[in-house]
Amino acid sequence: MDCVAGFCDSSKTVFAPCPQACARDEDCVRVSFDCCPCELGGPETSIAASNLSEYNAERDRRCAKVDPQCPGYDACTDRPAQCQGGVCALLGEGCRCADSWSPVCVSSLPGMPMGTPWTFPSPCQAACAGLEYFYPGRCDCQRDCTVADPVCSSNGATYTCGTAEAECNGQAVRYPGECSAACDACEALARPWRPACGADFRTYPDVCFAECQSQPVWHHGECLPGEGERCGGLVAKPCPDEALFCINLRPGCMDCPGVCLSPGSCYENSHCDLQPLEPGECKGSFECQDHSCVWACQ
Repeated sequence: MDCVAGFCDSSKTVFAPCPQACARDEDCVRVSFDCCPCELGGPETSIAASNLSEYNAERDRRCAKVDPQCPGYDACTDRPAQCQGGVCALLGEGCRCADSWSPVCVSSLPGMPMGTPWTFPSPCQAACAGLEYFYPGRCDCQRDCTVADPVCSSNGATYTCGTAEAECNGQAVRYPGECSAACDACEALARPWRPACGADFRTYPDVCFAECQSQPVWHHGECLPGEGERCGGLVAKPCPDEALFCINLRPGCMDCPGVCLSPGSCYENSHCDLQPLEPGECKGSFECQDHSCVWACQ
């Protein structure tokens, strides 16, 4: 491949600038590498700032002739453009890493202002840049969630703040909860959707996924909106849905708040005793059978 007018001559629609000479970091800038901008999933690289106008004009000319199939997710990072050995490059660029988008965020970089987060395309590139401590996801996708709502994503990373955080990072959700080998085994079974409401009041695809997250099944079927919310107590707070009832799991404490539950749901016999259920015609008692309160004759 020959270098012509500052660009590597190629018949491909994706092109790369020739090595860009520099003397200091300020001589370099970060740019999109091909016809897909990083906002739509394209890669990034670094060139000399003095060549930016020429680079953009050449990129626009070449890309006007093609209709690139872009991944569609935001793959922009915060990696600083640096002058490495007299050539412009992004921090971590040139490492022998798989070309995959699995972003990680580092809290700070050596030599950079403290408290400034930086996004890298993958753990490999962050490690190649000499960084040891990072967490999954782009820095601008981090959520300050009050209640953890972890999901396991398509890249095998657990996003603590749920679906919104995973999707911001261009990742689909595989299953609720943290990624684990046990849950991966449930996924491999490829069973039909048979939802189960766990004791944490999250809906799982089936009982296997609830159990691999160490959650007892509260009842079969999806959790109802508002199920698991606090209710009752001193202020007699009602449940948000009339289909739910408020149950005090500590009946000895009259002022303690209760929990909004689906009628007849349980995972132990005592839960049935706390509910205003209609008994059967025979002498007996309620028992928790297959997560439902069932009247058992004696």
